[in-house]
Amino acid sequence: MIEMSRKHKFSLFFTLMLVFSFFAGCAGKATVADSIKPAPASPASSQVRKSAGEYVELADIAIDRGELDEALDLCKKALEQDPKKGEAYFLIGVVNVKAGNHDIALQNLQQALKLDPKISMARAHIASIYYSMGRFEESIKEMDKVIEKTKRDALFYNHRGLAHLMTGNREKALLDFDNAIRQEPEDAAAYDNRAFLKIIDGQFDEAEADLEKAQKLDPDMGNPYETRALMQIIRGNLEDARSNASKALELNPDLLFAHFFLGLISQKQGDEQSARQSFEKGMAANRKAQGETLHVLDALSKRYPNTETGKIFRLLKK
Repeated sequence: MIEMSRKHKFSLFFTLMLVFSFFAGCAGKATVADSIKPAPASPASSQVRKSAGEYVELADIAIDRGELDEALDLCKKALEQDPKKGEAYFLIGVVNVKAGNHDIALQNLQQALKLDPKISMARAHIASIYYSMGRFEESIKEMDKVIEKTKRDALFYNHRGLAHLMTGNREKALLDFDNAIRQEPEDAAAYDNRAFLKIIDGQFDEAEADLEKAQKLDPDMGNPYETRALMQIIRGNLEDARSNASKALELNPDLLFAHFFLGLISQKQGDEQSARQSFEKGMAANRKAQGETLHVLDALSKRYPNTETGKIFRLLKK
């Protein structure tokens, strides 16, 4: 599953924690509570019996394809073969995160770890769920264990760095972003995250250098444009800010802070109608992100009240 997770950029303004994507259209579909109950075997399934491990591999492929109902069914069959198959509970947890069932997903992932403590990605997903819930301290504790027990990885350092940033610990956040870059010098998200930290500290030249590096590494990544839009708003360059926020949305329409920034720019320029439209688009993106944005806004406005960045996020929170 780590390979699937790596398809998503791990950056502050991209709802990409390891598994934050929401599976549209799954509202009426089975959840974990249903999925772990043994299903009646069909004639076809009784004729072709696979091992629990084979069912898990097929479920992993189904998740990668977005076939979540199929993945649940395959995990169910794996547990019929081996009720103590931790990997099956892990994949069920991943499916439920994608469906927005975070509380149930936590139970599944914790059960996976109980059965097989070596499933380190289960703990990484738990850390991500805590982050999405605004439980940043708990997220850090879980990711500490992941980094301690597994190979050091830019993905994990980026995650913990963002959680440290939400708790107001800029020193540890910077250390984690630096470590992410040290582990993977071509990780564009780490440069973007570090740029945001530099913006909070008012180090705009250093932030711009990191943003340029991120764009060079990944020209199709919208996040650096979104982050630069924030910096330009702080500096009073509203047209440059608008240009960057618009470019961010051109590359990725789901970058919700870019919508918020456009709304704030329009508001500052006296265009209330355009501002309202941009804010509405941002809130729609927030609903798709399961409300995680509100936790981020709350943390940034509270932790950095005396910075220009904190003031902007306090305005957005209103």
